[in-house]
Order: sequence, then structure tokens, then C-alpha cells
Amino acid sequence: MLLHVTARFGQPDTRHEPASGTSHDAGNSGPFFRSDLRETCRAALCANSPVPVIFIASHLQSARDSFQIAPMTMPAYKIDVAATSVFLPEQSDEEGSRYLFSYTIKVTNNGTVGAQLLSRHWIITDSNGRVQEVRGEGVVGEQPHLEPGAVFEYSSSASLETPVGTMRGSYQMIAADGTRFEAAIPEFTLSIPRVLH
Repeated sequence: MLLHVTARFGQPDTRHEPASGTSHDAGNSGPFFRSDLRETCRAALCANSPVPVIFIASHLQSARDSFQIAPMTMPAYKIDVAATSVFLPEQSDEEGSRYLFSYTIKVTNNGTVGAQLLSRHWIITDSNGRVQEVRGEGVVGEQPHLEPGAVFEYSSSASLETPVGTMRGSYQMIAADGTRFEAAIPEFTLSIPRVLH
């Protein structure tokens, strides 16, 4: 993050005598433009003399300290899932109310710890409200291990009795340190092209 601090000084007012007796505390950690800094700068400008560099530097340090930002920490266990689907008309039987869809899943480990996909849980709902739940080990016969930043992608299929439905679910994961957690699969739509636009 770039912190850009701009100091703006006005023209000296020659109608006033130079300020005298200005004092400051170099260790003061108050706001950047405290009255002592303003008065010192005004006095220096009126007297046509340079502002003490050490004095300004101490206030710049105070300003920087007051804008300290806590470092961002990456989550240890973070698996992101994205899905796309497509209707398979050549493998469907619309007259028999059988609609087959292919879907592709992209699993990304955005955490800081490696993790393995152990099992899956799918919730498939058609437009009549009929719900199917599917549980099983791994995906497409695999239990992939994903190091931080790694991506695993696969395709599979699902069948509905209606032309529109949804899928959602979760993957059960185990991290390299032994921690078990779930990775949510956001809901996505299964639909033949002419139903949803």
C-alpha cells in the first residue's frame, strides 16, 4: 500500500511579525500538523529561514506511526470451488423426462496449507422440488492432493427429470497438518438452453 502524504505550505504573511518563543517536543506523537509544527513553519517562512529538518522529520515519523496497518494474513484452510454446466441433448430423452447435463468443477487451494479431497456430498434439486443427495469417496475415482496455489479440474454428469435444476454441495478435506474441514460448492444451475437466457 502506498501512503502518500502531501504537506502544503501557504505564502508567508508579511503583515505579521515573526512568531517568537515557539517550542516543540520532538517526541510528541500527536497529529501531523499540530500547532507547534504550524507555528514553527510560519515563523520560519516569515523570517525567510529554513524550517528545522530534524523537527519536521520527527513529525513525519509520528504521522507514519499513526498510519501503521496490520499485515494481512492468509487463511490456512481455504478451498475455492467454481462450476460450469452444459446440457447434453444427444444423451437426453426429453419425451421420457430424462435430461442429462455435464458439469466441470475447478477446485483451487487458496490457503497456506496443502489439503486432500477425501469425499463429496451433492444436493441436486429439480424444478419440481425433488431432491437427490449423493455421497461418495473422492471425485471421478481420485482423491487429489492440492498444495497451496494448486488447481484440480474435472468433469462429470448429472441427470434430472425436469429441464431445469440446481446443484450444490461440499467436499470433505483433510489438511497436511491433520485438520479436517469442508469446502463449500456454491449452487449452480442446470438448464437446457431454451429455458433460461
